Amino acid sequence: MGRDPLRVVFQLVTPVYCGGADPSVSSFRIPSLKGVLRWYWRALAWRDVRTNADSSLAPLEQLRRDEQVLFGSAETGSGLFSMRLADEKLASGQDSINKNQFKYLAYGLDGRSHALYEDSTFEVEFIFLHRKAGRTGSDLDVLEQSLFRAISVFGVLGGIGARTRRGFGSVRIVGGTVGVDKRLEAPSTIEELEDFLDELMPQAQERRIAGELPPYTAFSQSSSFRLVPHQSLDDALRKVEHRLKTFRGEIRKREKDQLMGDGTLTARAAFGLPMVFREERQSIKVLKGDKLARRASPVFIHIAWLDGEAKPFVEIDSYLPSTYILQGYRIEANKETLDVDEDMIHKAAYDFLTYNAPESR
Repeated sequence: MGRDPLRVVFQLVTPVYCGGADPSVSSFRIPSLKGVLRWYWRALAWRDVRTNADSSLAPLEQLRRDEQVLFGSAETGSGLFSMRLADEKLASGQDSINKNQFKYLAYGLDGRSHALYEDSTFEVEFIFLHRKAGRTGSDLDVLEQSLFRAISVFGVLGGIGARTRRGFGSVRIVGGTVGVDKRLEAPSTIEELEDFLDELMPQAQERRIAGELPPYTAFSQSSSFRLVPHQSLDDALRKVEHRLKTFRGEIRKREKDQLMGDGTLTARAAFGLPMVFREERQSIKVLKGDKLARRASPVFIHIAWLDGEAKPFVEIDSYLPSTYILQGYRIEANKETLDVDEDMIHKAAYDFLTYNAPESR
């Protein structure tokens, strides 16, 4: 028998754009949420498996095995739990905000006018199944606890739908129960939020791998966070939009003469690839062999809602660096392979967390 079910209530803090069978209509699907939880589980699990390994490659196989046991796979069958939508009060309709104000944050959402509204809620039940053969009870307890941790971190930093790394689709945990006596709660003040984020940073015994970046986006000793309180959702999105646009514009000014000339990847690539520069008539793309790939941004912008704060909308900027270009990948501009200065790329992403843009007029 499994443990008692876990029931978690989530609330949308910013509008969600996620298509179902009809991509023009936003809808919520449990498989999509399970995929996001897999991502957070991997991001959190790297630190644990890397600490006990001799190299940065050895943990990847352990991660794969643990993920298959916990979440299931085509190879191993069902995982340790299933999920169902226990209740939902998801209001949807035409945009509740004007995306035209946020062309940087909402890039790619031009054709989507239907959204799930902020303040909507949904409740998910996690049902724990029979234990897998071949693993000890203590091993499976650890895996189940790692799922709880992934759910908790998702409920503080995560989101669903499109443009979640730019503030859309942000969610928060309203409450959760395991059985009758255990509760899952999210931070309600900045102080509690700071304590929560501190727990994601490496402990003393993990610092022997200092300076090494994960091979994929994950929490590590190099992760950083920035908290900025705002009075309203519109104020939060407007100021983030202005800061990101101004920061990237300053990089562009510094690089204007070298962008087309010296064969080095622009620092603006710190915010993700591929990129198209219309004015320079240049596109930058990632290739694995002859196939197009992508490089996601290591900067995550999440809008939290803290009940205990006078300015309840708190912008959380997270920097989760990893190796920028893995073996077998290359970056091209106009069919020319570009040199990648990883230190420059990581510095640009990190600098955004400490950047304060001049006030817009």
